[in-house]
Amino acid sequence: VIIRGGDIVDGSGGTPYRADIGIVGAHIAQIGTLDPASATTVVDATGKLVSPGFINIHSHTQTNAVATAASALLQGVTTELINSDGGMTGPADDITAGLRMFSNDGLAVNVAPFVGFNAVWAAVVGTEDRRPTTEEITKMQTFVSSGMKAGAWGVSSGLDYKPGYYAQTGEVIEIVKPSAPY
Repeated sequence: VIIRGGDIVDGSGGTPYRADIGIVGAHIAQIGTLDPASATTVVDATGKLVSPGFINIHSHTQTNAVATAASALLQGVTTELINSDGGMTGPADDITAGLRMFSNDGLAVNVAPFVGFNAVWAAVVGTEDRRPTTEEITKMQTFVSSGMKAGAWGVSSGLDYKPGYYAQTGEVIEIVKPSAPY
C-alpha cells in the first residue's frame, strides 16, 4: 500500500509534513517521496491529514465492542484507555484479568487500562461512607501498585461517583502514591 501526498501528523509534536507512506504487510516500510514506486493499493491523501491513530483517553468501551471497534476505528481511534471514572473490568487486584476479558473475542484496537480508584475502594472498604483503616489503605496501595506494575497507564478516580465520593483528599493521595514512579 502507498498513501500518497498526505500531510503527516506523526504524534511527535512537530509540524505536519507532506510525504508518501509505503506499507508492507502490517508495517510502515518507508516514509518520504516514493515516486516512481507502485503498489497494489494506492491511496491519494492529497489535502488530507494522515496520522497513526488517536487515543481515546476516556473510553467507556465494552468488552464485546473491541473485537470490531467499528465506531472507534471510523473516527481514527486506535487505542482505548479503559476503566474510566474509577471503575474496572475484572477484579480490582488483577488488572490482567480485566484485559483478558477485553481480548476474549479479539481486539481491533489497542486497549490500555487504568487502575480504577472506585473499584479498589469498593473491594477493600465497601460502599459505605466510612474512613478506611491504616491496613485498608495499605491494601488499596497494594492493588494500585500491582496494577501499575502490570502495565496500567495510571489511576482513574471518578470521585463524583460512589464509593470514591466518600474518600477524603488525604486518603486519595495516600492510596494513589504507588502510581507516582510510573
